[in-house]
Parts: sequence; structure tokens; C-alpha cells
Amino acid sequence: MKPIEHRTTHTFDESLEAIKTAILKAGMAIFAEIDHAEAAREHGLSMLQTRVLVYGNPDVGTPVMVETPLAALDLPLRMLVRELPGDRSVCSRSVQETKEKVCSTV
Repeated sequence: MKPIEHRTTHTFDESLEAIKTAILKAGMAIFAEIDHAEAAREHGLSMLQTRVLVYGNPDVGTPVMVETPLAALDLPLRMLVRELPGDRSVCSRSVQETKEKVCSTV
């Protein structure tokens, strides 16, 4: 599945907060926030801001994974917010493609 990437003129923090707000407003939960740049710094490495949000809705995802256990490889959903030299972007997989992939394993 090819990721969908959107460039934004907002700052990294504005983009991250907007995505978090949209996820919560949609009735989903944020299960984890992975800060790859922080992990790099902890090991003496340098990396532009890069965060992955792991999110979903257990009321929707759980029945899918019970019916199709391999769906757990694709669920919960993930969103990447990253800083690029002079730019920022938000990346995700197509929810439709994820649905098609999950359903094809049934």
C-alpha cells in the first residue's frame, strides 16, 4: 500500500495537534505516540521531528480482528507527522486500501 502524503504550511506542533484533535473528534482513541526523533537523540543521533500516532476505535477494530486475526498486522491505524528540510508533512495509509487489504485476508 502506497502512503498518502500531504504537505502543510503549518508548524510541526500545529500539524500534530490538529491531527490529534481530528482523531479524538472522530470518536477514536490515540493508543500511542512514538517520537522517533527523541529516540534518536537518546542514542546520540540526529533526526528531524518525526512522530507516529497509533489510533483507532476498539468497538470497530476488535470485531474485525476477532473475525480476521491477521488484521492485527494493519490495525490499529497509524499516522506519521514529520518535518522535512524547510517543510512538514502528514502521511498515512489509505483507510480504503487498509480495509480492502484486511477484508482480502478473510
